[in-house]
Amino acid sequence: MLDRLNASLLIALFITFLINLLYIPEVTLIKFFVFQVFVPGIIFLTALVVYLSNESELRYFPLSFSVFSVIILLLNLCVFFEDFIGMKIIYDLNSIRLFAAIPVISACSYVYPRIWRYLKIKEIVLILLINSVIIIASFYPFIPVSLDEFYVQPVAFIDSLLIFLAVILVSFLAVVYREEARKMLVLSIFGLELLFFSDVFTLYSSLLNLKIVSGTMLADLAYVILFFAFYHAYSGKELVSIETLERIISEYMVRLESVSSYKKFFDNAEDIFFRLDVKGRFVDINSKIETLGYTRDEVLGRKSIKLISRVDRDTAIERFNSVLKGNREKFRVRVMKKSGEIVEMEVIEWPWMERSTLRGVEGIARDISDIVEAERNIRSLNEYLAVLNKILRHDIQNDLAVIKMYADLVREGEELDVRTFLQKLDEKVDHAISTIRDAREIEKMLKVGELVGVNLSAVLMKVVEEFNREARITYEIPEGVYVEADSAINSVIHNIIQNAIFHNDKEIPEIDITVTETKDKVYVRIADNGPGVPDELKTLIFEENFKGETTGRSGLGLYLVKETMKRYGGRVWVEDNEPCGSVFVLEFVKSGISEDFLKISKMDLNE
Repeated sequence: MLDRLNASLLIALFITFLINLLYIPEVTLIKFFVFQVFVPGIIFLTALVVYLSNESELRYFPLSFSVFSVIILLLNLCVFFEDFIGMKIIYDLNSIRLFAAIPVISACSYVYPRIWRYLKIKEIVLILLINSVIIIASFYPFIPVSLDEFYVQPVAFIDSLLIFLAVILVSFLAVVYREEARKMLVLSIFGLELLFFSDVFTLYSSLLNLKIVSGTMLADLAYVILFFAFYHAYSGKELVSIETLERIISEYMVRLESVSSYKKFFDNAEDIFFRLDVKGRFVDINSKIETLGYTRDEVLGRKSIKLISRVDRDTAIERFNSVLKGNREKFRVRVMKKSGEIVEMEVIEWPWMERSTLRGVEGIARDISDIVEAERNIRSLNEYLAVLNKILRHDIQNDLAVIKMYADLVREGEELDVRTFLQKLDEKVDHAISTIRDAREIEKMLKVGELVGVNLSAVLMKVVEEFNREARITYEIPEGVYVEADSAINSVIHNIIQNAIFHNDKEIPEIDITVTETKDKVYVRIADNGPGVPDELKTLIFEENFKGETTGRSGLGLYLVKETMKRYGGRVWVEDNEPCGSVFVLEFVKSGISEDFLKISKMDLNE
């Protein structure tokens, strides 16, 4: 609609120029009637309709132009009757023109007190500066003219000043108002300025003896522009009142404050906040992306899927498409840091809507690596507790059942060999005591602590001293070797050496312990001279349900050793020893921690 109106305005201005350039006598009458009589009449009607159809305080502005156009219409009708029809008018009505601009000035003055607080100093100064340049440039040629000569055309001069004052006041209004009101005011400014220059050319023509024919053409153009000014308001929306403007400004300030608060929260949040377009590219992201090693500039414009591990990309794409359909999704993915490290992240995504239009996806990503690790530890704890429950519930119950059976036999008067009876009772009591001791060891291994730098050398030497009377132990243990572990490391080493001694078939068990280091790993090799482990059992002995009575190996402790080593980030396996026996190898993650830290932390490795 606006494009058609602008096109119509340009066409009308072109026709006005064309008609004013024609000096055909037959056309002069038509031209004068159309532009000086008909167009002001249309302005009067259109402006009056705009006044009646609006309740804004600005409606008095089109009303003032209705009065303005009526005065112009009456003056031009008098000229029309006098010049073209030959009717003699006794009184000179030209001075009435001075009253044409007064209603416009009055309307602006009525509205101005309501809008002055929205005007900025720089806007006021700019308006006054531009208009001062225009009026000085316009009247500069009149400086040499004497005062008597100047008063030959007083009406044109005073009218031009009044119109120019109206231009300044309307400019102030145009700075504040918006939408249809601003269009009407801006076009009115153009029309008034053309009327001002029309009066200036009239002064030029009269006072400087110049033959200027453009004055009438400028007036014609001015009336056409004024018509379109009010036609815009007539065919457009309702004029915005200052109360509406205040409400709009208030809402805008609230929205701005909300956006500012959101932006502050967005930038300072502990999690990664992001926005993706419908193609999955980063549109915005906060500074927390730097925790992954990337800068904002490196990420913006890239597809988010590129940061996700390949194994989780299908899941991420599926959830993203679901969000684009209006759903809210919560899921976990593995994300690649710039360094190549993989971290676990929990992502929440929802549709990004603006003005009821889907712009893409908004979301939050949180590093949950610690939570995932804690969940793994909880699962391990549950597994360990299940094993412990099995030991206490199954083994001890069996031992107590056998003891109770022999007690019942004695109570019923059965004849039993006393030596055999006592030997059986002694075996079951010893087994129950051993089971309870194993349970205590398991309990130690169940205490999942924070991994710190542990002095492996000190732990090994302590265990060597403990078993030195039960076996011939040789060792090659360098001082100050630290690994990532916790207090359960004592039970790990104790269990391996105890197994090597307890199930050894030699008269004097022999144990050899060696420690070797690489850049980031530490290897402990515990070799024995026992019967060894068959190849088919080298993996099975570390399983939870393995029973090794027939092979001389017990799998319960070894299962816990394996799980503890996994928690340490290492592993355990068994190899053949030469010429006989087995070699249990423990692989630890090397720690750069120092002895000083151990003293500071006061970690008790004897728990």
